[in-house]
Amino acid sequence: MTVDIRGTNEKNKGALLMVEAVCERLGPYAELSANPFAASWETRARLGLRQTLHDFNAIRAANVVGDLVPGRLKERYGLVADNDLTGIVDASGFAYSDSFALGRHRREAVYGRRWAKRGVPKVLLPQAFGPFNDAEKRKWCAEVVNQATVTFARDEKSLEYVRALAPGARVELSPDFTIGLSPEPGPDVLRGAVALVPNQKMVSEGILERQAYLETMVELAQAARAHGLSDLVVVLHEDDDVKLGQDLARLLDAPLRLPEPPRALKHTLGTASLVISSRFHAIVGALSQRVPTVAVGWSHKYAELLRDFDVPNWLWTPGSAAGDVLDAVLGDGEALNRLEVAHKTLTDRNDQMWETVISALGLPPRKESLGVS
Repeated sequence: MTVDIRGTNEKNKGALLMVEAVCERLGPYAELSANPFAASWETRARLGLRQTLHDFNAIRAANVVGDLVPGRLKERYGLVADNDLTGIVDASGFAYSDSFALGRHRREAVYGRRWAKRGVPKVLLPQAFGPFNDAEKRKWCAEVVNQATVTFARDEKSLEYVRALAPGARVELSPDFTIGLSPEPGPDVLRGAVALVPNQKMVSEGILERQAYLETMVELAQAARAHGLSDLVVVLHEDDDVKLGQDLARLLDAPLRLPEPPRALKHTLGTASLVISSRFHAIVGALSQRVPTVAVGWSHKYAELLRDFDVPNWLWTPGSAAGDVLDAVLGDGEALNRLEVAHKTLTDRNDQMWETVISALGLPPRKESLGVS
Protein backbone atom coordinates (compact mmCIF):
# COMPACT_ATOMS: atom_id res chain seq x y z
CA MET A 1 0.00 0.00 0.00
CA THR A 2 1.22 3.50 -0.81
CA VAL A 3 0.10 6.65 1.00
CA ASP A 4 0.81 10.09 -0.45
CA ILE A 5 1.75 12.97 1.87
CA ARG A 6 0.30 16.30 0.70
CA GLY A 7 0.24 19.91 1.81
CA THR A 8 3.83 20.28 3.00
CA ASN A 9 6.77 22.21 1.57
CA GLU A 10 10.51 22.64 2.00
CA LYS A 11 10.44 26.30 3.05
CA ASN A 12 8.49 25.83 6.27
CA LYS A 13 10.21 24.04 9.16
CA GLY A 14 6.85 23.23 10.72
CA ALA A 15 5.82 21.53 7.48
CA LEU A 16 8.99 19.45 7.50
CA LEU A 17 8.33 18.46 11.11
CA MET A 18 4.90 17.25 10.02
CA VAL A 19 6.45 15.15 7.24
CA GLU A 20 8.78 13.57 9.79
CA ALA A 21 5.87 12.88 12.14
CA VAL A 22 3.90 11.19 9.35
CA CYS A 23 6.92 9.05 8.43
CA GLU A 24 7.47 8.04 12.04
CA ARG A 25 3.86 7.03 12.64
CA LEU A 26 2.75 5.64 9.25
CA GLY A 27 6.08 4.40 7.88
CA PRO A 28 5.79 1.04 9.68
CA TYR A 29 2.44 0.38 7.99
CA ALA A 30 2.82 1.48 4.36
CA GLU A 31 5.09 2.85 1.68
CA LEU A 32 4.98 6.64 1.79
CA SER A 33 5.41 9.04 -1.10
CA ALA A 34 5.49 12.77 -1.73
CA ASN A 35 5.66 14.95 -4.82
CA PRO A 36 8.61 17.31 -5.40
CA PHE A 37 6.51 20.30 -4.30
CA ALA A 38 5.92 18.68 -0.90
CA ALA A 39 9.41 17.33 -0.23
CA SER A 40 12.74 17.75 -1.99
CA TRP A 41 14.86 14.88 -3.29
CA GLU A 42 17.12 15.26 -0.25
CA THR A 43 14.21 15.04 2.17
CA ARG A 44 12.66 12.09 0.34
CA ALA A 45 16.00 10.26 0.33
CA ARG A 46 16.62 10.93 4.03
CA LEU A 47 13.15 9.76 5.07
CA GLY A 48 12.80 6.90 2.58
CA LEU A 49 9.92 8.48 0.65
CA ARG A 50 9.05 7.56 -2.90
CA GLN A 51 8.33 10.32 -5.44
CA THR A 52 4.72 10.81 -6.47
CA LEU A 53 4.49 11.68 -10.17
CA HIS A 54 2.41 14.81 -9.67
CA ASP A 55 3.09 18.18 -11.27
CA PHE A 56 0.92 21.02 -9.96
CA ASN A 57 1.62 23.04 -13.11
CA ALA A 58 0.25 20.29 -15.38
CA ILE A 59 -2.08 18.15 -13.30
CA ARG A 60 -3.88 16.17 -16.00
CA ALA A 61 -0.81 15.67 -18.19
CA ALA A 62 1.29 14.49 -15.24
CA ASN A 63 -1.38 12.00 -14.21
CA VAL A 64 -1.68 10.59 -17.74
CA VAL A 65 2.09 10.32 -18.23
CA GLY A 66 2.63 8.95 -14.73
CA ASP A 67 0.09 6.20 -15.24
CA LEU A 68 1.95 5.11 -18.41
CA VAL A 69 5.34 4.63 -16.70
CA PRO A 70 6.20 0.90 -16.62
CA GLY A 71 6.14 -0.75 -13.21
CA ARG A 72 9.76 -1.90 -13.40
CA LEU A 73 10.92 1.70 -13.94
CA LYS A 74 8.80 2.97 -11.07
CA GLU A 75 10.21 0.29 -8.79
CA ARG A 76 13.78 0.96 -9.88
CA TYR A 77 13.62 4.71 -9.36
CA GLY A 78 11.21 4.89 -6.43
CA LEU A 79 8.39 6.46 -8.43
CA VAL A 80 4.66 6.31 -7.71
CA ALA A 81 1.90 7.12 -10.21
CA ASP A 82 -1.41 8.55 -9.09
CA ASN A 83 -3.11 5.24 -9.90
CA ASP A 84 -0.74 3.47 -7.47
CA LEU A 85 -1.91 5.50 -4.48
CA THR A 86 -4.06 3.65 -1.95
CA GLY A 87 -4.36 6.48 0.58
CA ILE A 88 -3.86 10.22 1.01
CA VAL A 89 -2.87 12.22 4.09
CA ASP A 90 -3.11 16.00 3.94
CA ALA A 91 -0.63 17.57 6.36
CA SER A 92 -1.19 21.19 5.34
CA GLY A 93 -1.07 22.62 8.87
CA PHE A 94 -3.03 25.73 7.85
CA ALA A 95 -4.10 26.13 4.23
CA TYR A 96 -7.90 25.96 4.01
CA SER A 97 -8.89 29.50 4.91
CA ASP A 98 -9.57 32.91 3.40
CA SER A 99 -5.91 33.71 4.13
CA PHE A 100 -4.60 31.41 1.39
CA ALA A 101 -4.76 31.30 -2.40
CA LEU A 102 -7.85 29.98 -4.16
CA GLY A 103 -5.69 27.98 -6.57
CA ARG A 104 -4.56 25.60 -3.87
CA HIS A 105 -8.11 24.92 -2.70
CA ARG A 106 -9.28 24.24 -6.26
CA ARG A 107 -6.27 22.02 -7.03
CA GLU A 108 -6.80 19.79 -4.00
CA ALA A 109 -10.51 19.46 -4.75
CA VAL A 110 -9.75 18.44 -8.35
CA TYR A 111 -7.22 15.84 -7.23
CA GLY A 112 -9.72 14.66 -4.63
CA ARG A 113 -12.34 13.95 -7.29
CA ARG A 114 -9.99 11.48 -8.96
CA TRP A 115 -9.27 9.69 -5.68
CA ALA A 116 -12.92 9.66 -4.63
CA LYS A 117 -13.86 8.07 -7.96
CA ARG A 118 -11.41 5.23 -7.24
CA GLY A 119 -12.45 4.92 -3.59
CA VAL A 120 -9.06 6.06 -2.27
CA PRO A 121 -9.41 7.21 1.37
CA LYS A 122 -8.19 10.70 2.24
CA VAL A 123 -7.47 12.00 5.73
CA LEU A 124 -6.97 15.65 6.61
CA LEU A 125 -4.49 15.44 9.49
CA PRO A 126 -4.83 17.88 12.43
CA GLN A 127 -4.67 21.42 11.09
CA ALA A 128 -6.19 24.85 11.51
CA PHE A 129 -9.15 25.90 9.37
CA GLY A 130 -11.03 29.08 8.53
CA PRO A 131 -12.48 31.54 8.45
CA PHE A 132 -14.45 30.98 5.23
CA ASN A 133 -16.05 34.30 4.31
CA ASP A 134 -14.95 34.24 0.65
CA ALA A 135 -17.72 32.39 -1.23
CA GLU A 136 -15.48 30.91 -3.93
CA LYS A 137 -12.85 29.68 -1.46
CA ARG A 138 -15.59 28.36 0.78
CA LYS A 139 -17.03 26.29 -2.10
CA TRP A 140 -13.73 24.59 -2.95
CA CYS A 141 -12.68 24.06 0.68
CA ALA A 142 -16.05 22.47 1.41
CA GLU A 143 -15.48 20.04 -1.45
CA VAL A 144 -12.04 19.13 -0.07
CA VAL A 145 -13.47 18.40 3.38
CA ASN A 146 -16.49 16.49 2.05
CA GLN A 147 -14.16 14.21 0.07
CA ALA A 148 -12.25 13.20 3.21
CA THR A 149 -12.86 9.98 5.09
CA VAL A 150 -12.14 11.95 8.25
CA THR A 151 -10.96 15.51 8.92
CA PHE A 152 -9.12 16.51 12.09
CA ALA A 153 -9.40 20.10 13.28
CA ARG A 154 -6.47 21.17 15.43
CA ASP A 155 -8.43 23.44 17.76
CA GLU A 156 -11.94 24.33 18.89
CA LYS A 157 -12.23 27.43 16.70
CA SER A 158 -11.16 25.48 13.62
CA LEU A 159 -13.61 22.73 14.55
CA GLU A 160 -16.38 25.33 14.62
CA TYR A 161 -15.35 26.72 11.23
CA VAL A 162 -15.08 23.37 9.48
CA ARG A 163 -18.33 21.97 10.88
CA ALA A 164 -20.15 25.02 9.57
CA LEU A 165 -18.32 24.62 6.25
CA ALA A 166 -19.25 20.95 5.75
CA PRO A 167 -22.05 19.95 8.15
CA GLY A 168 -22.27 16.36 6.91
CA ALA A 169 -18.55 15.57 7.02
CA ARG A 170 -16.84 13.48 9.67
CA VAL A 171 -14.80 16.00 11.65
CA GLU A 172 -12.91 15.29 14.86
CA LEU A 173 -10.74 17.32 17.23
CA SER A 174 -7.06 16.48 17.73
CA PRO A 175 -4.03 18.62 18.64
CA ASP A 176 -0.96 19.38 16.56
CA PHE A 177 0.72 16.09 15.74
CA THR A 178 4.34 17.25 16.07
CA ILE A 179 4.03 17.74 19.84
CA GLY A 180 5.42 14.29 20.64
CA LEU A 181 8.12 14.34 17.95
CA SER A 182 11.47 14.09 19.71
CA PRO A 183 14.13 16.74 19.03
CA GLU A 184 17.50 15.88 17.54
CA PRO A 185 20.13 15.80 20.32
CA GLY A 186 22.71 18.55 20.17
CA PRO A 187 24.57 21.15 22.23
CA ASP A 188 22.66 23.42 24.60
CA VAL A 189 23.42 26.47 22.49
CA LEU A 190 20.76 28.76 24.00
CA ARG A 191 21.08 27.77 27.64
CA GLY A 192 20.00 30.78 29.71
CA ALA A 193 19.14 32.86 26.64
CA VAL A 194 15.96 34.39 25.25
CA ALA A 195 15.14 33.14 21.75
CA LEU A 196 13.23 35.61 19.57
CA VAL A 197 11.61 34.01 16.51
CA PRO A 198 10.11 36.52 14.02
CA ASN A 199 7.54 35.78 11.32
CA GLN A 200 6.99 37.94 8.25
CA LYS A 201 3.32 36.90 8.20
CA MET A 202 2.74 39.26 11.13
CA VAL A 203 3.31 41.99 8.54
CA SER A 204 1.94 40.38 5.36
CA GLU A 205 -1.32 39.43 7.11
CA GLY A 206 -1.79 43.03 8.24
CA ILE A 207 -1.51 42.44 11.98
CA LEU A 208 1.14 45.16 12.36
CA GLU A 209 3.13 47.44 10.11
CA ARG A 210 6.71 46.22 9.75
CA GLN A 211 8.25 48.87 12.00
CA ALA A 212 5.54 48.43 14.63
CA TYR A 213 6.15 44.67 14.65
CA LEU A 214 9.89 45.13 15.12
CA GLU A 215 9.23 47.60 17.94
CA THR A 216 6.87 45.11 19.59
CA MET A 217 9.51 42.37 19.54
CA VAL A 218 12.08 44.83 20.92
CA GLU A 219 9.71 45.85 23.73
CA LEU A 220 9.14 42.21 24.66
CA ALA A 221 12.90 41.60 24.65
CA GLN A 222 13.46 44.62 26.88
CA ALA A 223 10.77 43.35 29.26
CA ALA A 224 12.63 40.03 29.41
CA ARG A 225 15.82 41.91 30.25
CA ALA A 226 13.96 43.61 33.10
CA HIS A 227 13.40 40.10 34.49
CA GLY A 228 17.14 39.44 34.40
CA LEU A 229 17.22 37.64 31.05
CA SER A 230 19.79 39.76 29.25
CA ASP A 231 21.20 37.22 26.77
CA LEU A 232 19.17 37.61 23.57
CA VAL A 233 19.41 35.55 20.37
CA VAL A 234 17.31 36.01 17.22
CA VAL A 235 16.49 32.56 15.85
CA LEU A 236 15.36 32.21 12.25
CA HIS A 237 12.70 29.56 11.71
CA GLU A 238 12.25 30.14 7.95
CA ASP A 239 14.28 31.58 5.09
CA ASP A 240 11.40 34.01 4.45
CA ASP A 241 12.19 35.71 7.76
CA VAL A 242 15.87 36.48 7.09
CA LYS A 243 15.58 40.22 6.42
CA LEU A 244 13.18 40.71 9.32
CA GLY A 245 15.50 38.72 11.58
CA GLN A 246 18.53 40.71 10.50
CA ASP A 247 16.79 43.98 11.32
CA LEU A 248 15.60 42.68 14.69
CA ALA A 249 19.09 41.43 15.58
CA ARG A 250 20.54 44.82 14.66
CA LEU A 251 18.00 46.69 16.82
CA LEU A 252 18.74 44.41 19.79
CA ASP A 253 22.49 44.16 19.15
CA ALA A 254 21.93 40.40 19.35
CA PRO A 255 23.39 37.47 17.41
CA LEU A 256 21.38 35.90 14.60
CA ARG A 257 21.02 32.12 14.39
CA LEU A 258 20.29 30.85 10.88
CA PRO A 259 17.63 28.21 10.10
CA GLU A 260 18.46 24.64 11.13
CA PRO A 261 16.96 21.25 10.24
CA PRO A 262 13.55 20.96 11.95
CA ARG A 263 14.38 18.53 14.75
CA ALA A 264 17.68 20.29 15.48
CA LEU A 265 15.79 23.58 15.67
CA LYS A 266 13.30 22.03 18.08
CA HIS A 267 16.21 21.01 20.32
CA THR A 268 17.74 24.49 20.08
CA LEU A 269 14.51 26.14 21.22
CA GLY A 270 14.22 23.63 24.05
CA THR A 271 17.51 24.86 25.53
CA ALA A 272 16.32 28.48 25.86
CA SER A 273 15.14 30.03 29.12
CA LEU A 274 12.39 31.94 27.31
CA VAL A 275 11.02 31.92 23.76
CA ILE A 276 9.26 34.92 22.19
CA SER A 277 7.86 33.64 18.92
CA SER A 278 5.55 34.41 16.04
CA ARG A 279 6.19 31.04 14.37
CA PHE A 280 3.57 28.46 15.34
CA HIS A 281 5.77 25.37 15.37
CA ALA A 282 8.52 27.18 17.24
CA ILE A 283 5.92 27.74 19.95
CA VAL A 284 4.88 24.08 19.78
CA GLY A 285 8.52 23.03 20.10
CA ALA A 286 9.11 25.29 23.10
CA LEU A 287 5.93 24.45 25.00
CA SER A 288 6.36 20.72 24.42
CA GLN A 289 9.75 21.04 26.17
CA ARG A 290 8.33 23.12 29.05
CA VAL A 291 9.99 26.39 28.00
CA PRO A 292 8.16 29.60 29.04
CA THR A 293 6.91 31.18 25.83
CA VAL A 294 5.33 34.42 24.63
CA ALA A 295 3.18 33.78 21.55
CA VAL A 296 2.93 36.74 19.17
CA GLY A 297 0.50 35.44 16.57
CA TRP A 298 -1.40 36.40 13.44
CA SER A 299 -4.36 33.96 13.55
CA HIS A 300 -6.67 32.15 15.95
CA LYS A 301 -4.39 29.10 15.99
CA TYR A 302 -1.97 30.74 18.46
CA ALA A 303 -4.53 31.36 21.18
CA GLU A 304 -5.96 27.88 20.66
CA LEU A 305 -2.51 26.29 21.00
CA LEU A 306 -1.87 28.08 24.30
CA ARG A 307 -5.25 26.90 25.52
CA ASP A 308 -4.27 23.31 24.66
CA PHE A 309 -1.18 23.69 26.84
CA ASP A 310 -3.19 25.32 29.66
CA VAL A 311 -1.31 28.64 29.45
CA PRO A 312 -3.88 30.88 27.70
CA ASN A 313 -2.48 34.11 29.15
CA TRP A 314 0.90 33.67 27.48
CA LEU A 315 -0.44 35.43 24.38
CA TRP A 316 0.56 38.88 23.16
CA THR A 317 -2.27 40.72 21.43
CA PRO A 318 -2.28 44.20 19.85
CA GLY A 319 -2.43 46.71 22.68
CA SER A 320 -0.83 44.38 25.23
CA ALA A 321 1.79 45.93 27.48
CA ALA A 322 5.04 43.99 27.07
CA GLY A 323 5.77 44.10 30.80
CA ASP A 324 2.37 42.66 31.67
CA VAL A 325 2.80 39.79 29.21
CA LEU A 326 6.24 38.91 30.58
CA ASP A 327 4.94 39.13 34.14
CA ALA A 328 2.19 36.65 33.23
CA VAL A 329 4.65 34.22 31.65
CA LEU A 330 7.56 34.40 34.08
CA GLY A 331 5.48 34.94 37.21
CA ASP A 332 3.40 31.78 36.81
CA GLY A 333 4.93 29.40 39.34
CA GLU A 334 2.66 26.47 38.45
CA ALA A 335 3.00 26.76 34.67
CA LEU A 336 5.75 24.20 34.17
CA ASN A 337 3.74 21.55 36.00
CA ARG A 338 0.70 22.35 33.86
CA LEU A 339 2.82 22.10 30.72
CA GLU A 340 4.00 18.64 31.74
CA VAL A 341 0.45 17.44 32.37
CA ALA A 342 -0.77 18.99 29.12
CA HIS A 343 2.05 17.39 27.13
CA LYS A 344 1.05 13.93 28.36
CA THR A 345 -2.62 14.58 27.59
CA LEU A 346 -1.89 15.94 24.11
CA THR A 347 0.45 13.11 23.12
CA ASP A 348 -2.14 10.57 24.30
CA ARG A 349 -4.69 12.28 22.06
CA ASN A 350 -2.16 12.15 19.20
CA ASP A 351 -1.89 8.38 19.68
CA GLN A 352 -5.67 8.04 19.47
CA MET A 353 -5.71 10.17 16.32
CA TRP A 354 -3.10 7.99 14.60
CA GLU A 355 -5.12 4.87 15.41
CA THR A 356 -8.10 6.47 13.68
CA VAL A 357 -5.94 7.47 10.70
CA ILE A 358 -4.56 3.95 10.28
CA SER A 359 -8.08 2.53 10.39
CA ALA A 360 -9.47 5.16 7.98
CA LEU A 361 -6.71 4.43 5.46
CA GLY A 362 -7.34 0.70 5.73
CA LEU A 363 -3.69 0.00 6.46
CA PRO A 364 -2.56 -3.56 7.23
CA PRO A 365 -0.56 -4.57 10.34
CA ARG A 366 2.90 -3.07 10.79
CA LYS A 367 5.27 -4.09 8.01
CA GLU A 368 7.82 -5.61 10.41
CA SER A 369 5.16 -7.87 11.93
CA LEU A 370 4.73 -9.35 8.44
CA GLY A 371 8.46 -9.92 8.07
CA VAL A 372 8.89 -6.95 5.74
CA SER A 373 11.83 -4.63 6.35
